[in-house]
Amino acid sequence: MAKNTKDNVLIFMSLKLRTHVTTMREYRFEHLPPELKETVKKTPPVRLKPLWKARIGIFFMHLFMPKVDGNGVKVTNFKIPRPKTNGGALKLRLYEPEAEQPYKRLGMVFMHWGGFVLGNLETEHARCVRLCRDENIVILSVAYRLAPEHPFPEGLEDCQFALGWLHKNASRLKIDGDYIGVGGTSAGGGLAAGLAIKNLRLGTYKICYQYLGFPVLDAGCSTKSANLHTDTPNWTSDANRLMWEYYLKDGVVNEEASPLMAKNLGGLPETYLWTAEFDPLHDEAVAFREKLDAHDVPLTFHDYDGCIHGFDSILNPVGVIKKAYQDQHLFFEQLYKGLNKKH
Repeated sequence: MAKNTKDNVLIFMSLKLRTHVTTMREYRFEHLPPELKETVKKTPPVRLKPLWKARIGIFFMHLFMPKVDGNGVKVTNFKIPRPKTNGGALKLRLYEPEAEQPYKRLGMVFMHWGGFVLGNLETEHARCVRLCRDENIVILSVAYRLAPEHPFPEGLEDCQFALGWLHKNASRLKIDGDYIGVGGTSAGGGLAAGLAIKNLRLGTYKICYQYLGFPVLDAGCSTKSANLHTDTPNWTSDANRLMWEYYLKDGVVNEEASPLMAKNLGGLPETYLWTAEFDPLHDEAVAFREKLDAHDVPLTFHDYDGCIHGFDSILNPVGVIKKAYQDQHLFFEQLYKGLNKKH
């Protein structure tokens, strides 16, 4: 084939690809719920390279976030020494409802989003305040160590240590020790799922429920959505792949790092799982739901049409965001029914 012909073919293929990507971007925006469109216009795709730049971006995001109304919630920041093998101190934040409660409460160890490489106790502060006040849950938020400086399993070990602390202090905090769960969003959801698998395997601590939002579950990035959504707000295919490179820097991977690898999920706790249509992580959540179903794990699953990764972090509870809050409320309401029967 002549060189000019080859060049023309390559140009044509490039134009076709660009047209497809533009069409996909326009399609997604067209199908977003109206209450998300203004935010999406201002939200660029996440870039994790260079990482220092992404971390500066998160710092300024936290700096200029709207002030959260903390009425009705007691918030305490503290540190606990890690086991000698890990060293240093683990930063934690405790959220306690101030409203009177005749019986003991639900508890939750919560992990923030951030691709295992970004974020801190401020990242999901608004969500933790809302869950504590509106759902009457004592929440322990964990500033787990971040990759690549601290690759798997170091962050998960911090979360396990925090879970042990909450169990040991449950009575003092007026938590029912049989009703302690784990939760998180995105990478935090992956850590929560990994914790549940770890404790099922080891039998160390009882976990009553999992609260998993847009969770990171598949180190192989093997699903269709993981490769399709290259330009979506909040999370992209490229960021997803790079995240796993950072997190698994030491080459260690198992079902606690990548929960979708687990062959037997039987015995896992009751699970609340939600995802969004235009999210690179969408299909792995669906695959995880299918595995949970196959092993008879009690499950509530929501797949929000036309939505993007992390959409319910937007501090404007209208439309589909309000619907997501209401769906979560129903789940916790059912848990409380079981707890109140016990007492």
